[in-house]
Amino acid sequence: MLLWQNREISKTVAVLVTAYPMIYCTDTLQMPTALVGTLLVLSKILDGFTDVVAGYIVDRTKIRQGTSV
Repeated sequence: MLLWQNREISKTVAVLVTAYPMIYCTDTLQMPTALVGTLLVLSKILDGFTDVVAGYIVDRTKIRQGTSV
């Protein structure tokens, strides 16, 4: 039964991980909610861009199997 709940568990963990910085920044650091939300959205966009760049670099790397650079 637990195997069917993995998606819901991962969604819950993602919400908790995203909510903690929001609560910390708004309550402890006294930052406006709109600013914190904007920073979180911009970080996701930047992460998507850097993932594509990293994938491109990894795909173009020419090394033999079993060796490290």
